Amino acid sequence: MASLPLAFRWRPLAIGFGVAAVLRVVLFVIFAEPAALSADEGYLAAADGVVQWLGSAPGSGGVENPLLALFWHNPAYSALVALFALVFGDPWAALAVVQSVCGLVSGLLVFALLSRSVSRPFALAGAACLWLHPSVLFFEHQVSSVSLSTVLCAALAYTTSRLADDPQSAPLQWRVGLALLPLPWLGSGGLLLVPVVAAVTSRNAWLRCIGPAVALWMPAMVFASLWLGMLTPLSLDAPTRVALGNNPLVRVGQGSLLGNPEASSAFRSAIEEKCGRDWSRAQLRCGARSARRVVTATVASNPSAAVRRAVFRVLQTWVPDRGLADSLQSSGREGEGRSRLWRLIVALLLTPLHLGLLAGLAVAILNVRRSPQLRFLLLAIFAWTLPVVFSVGATSLRQAALPWLLSASLLGLKVVGRRSGPERRGGAAEEPSSAL
Repeated sequence: MASLPLAFRWRPLAIGFGVAAVLRVVLFVIFAEPAALSADEGYLAAADGVVQWLGSAPGSGGVENPLLALFWHNPAYSALVALFALVFGDPWAALAVVQSVCGLVSGLLVFALLSRSVSRPFALAGAACLWLHPSVLFFEHQVSSVSLSTVLCAALAYTTSRLADDPQSAPLQWRVGLALLPLPWLGSGGLLLVPVVAAVTSRNAWLRCIGPAVALWMPAMVFASLWLGMLTPLSLDAPTRVALGNNPLVRVGQGSLLGNPEASSAFRSAIEEKCGRDWSRAQLRCGARSARRVVTATVASNPSAAVRRAVFRVLQTWVPDRGLADSLQSSGREGEGRSRLWRLIVALLLTPLHLGLLAGLAVAILNVRRSPQLRFLLLAIFAWTLPVVFSVGATSLRQAALPWLLSASLLGLKVVGRRSGPERRGGAAEEPSSAL
């Protein structure tokens, strides 16, 4: 206990951490088998492709190159799933353990970040919100990059906050750079965080703060672009995801095909029928070019509809979380009555919590000029969620930004309280003179 940082030597924090850890152990025992894997992102298919390539003999017609499968979507998480699939066969249990640990660390980082600016009870409330958030617990038991992205987003906010107190510290600059390094490999919004970090740090710190991320991303982007035969940021499925949000099958009132499994399956099947299903460069190039032609034709035929779809995608991203509710609705293990009860409980928890976060976020936006830390958090939230304007929208795509949302909400309230305190004292001091 004596070796812990001073911020963590607080009994209520230890109790909250213990409760969060016990809850995760209980959930791991209850969900001993995966209930609803996120197969839409193809992590398991990519892992199968890598395992198949490693086990195939030369010339046996296996996967052409394992990197083609790993770079299909969020390469860092695809590599983690493939590693666990290779070691354990079924990667779910190992992923659930790692992701649960990520959830616990995320809460500690949120507490450490907030305790630098607000009282420890408020900081603990922010950490507890993250530890006990139903959607956080849900994604920790899914094959999804959300949990890993969440802990790195929390680490980036904490290290950036510490660097603001000592901008010339080389070790702190390296910590910011290491926290940023994996994020472009875990989500399309991670790449947009590079200019955000550059904007809040001095030029003298860029080599350490953004240099590692750029140095690792640049050659990967070049290779990915050469593989597809077109400019692509990193993930090889970028053209396909943009096409999911811009194609003739998207109905009026929808932002993409992500919430329409039948239409999404029909769209993917049409591309697979034309280009094949093997992990080869020719197949990926064919799929990317087909997707790009679909996007170009769809947007050119009706630009105003493309703008409306973008608006719907933003709304789909910022509504209350749907992942857990949809999973409860689709699983009939507990019976219809119990499933409805769980859905009601989740709705009663998630909706007020989400509305509270949005209200806190609005307060933070109104007071953004008063706090450099708020500016970074709001810019980071904007950058992380910006890609939904161009591709697909879903609440899971903003879920990793939860540490930023919680921190911005509580810091925004603190700025308001600090501003209104002097105003009240000034008003009280002026009252006697006005009475005279």
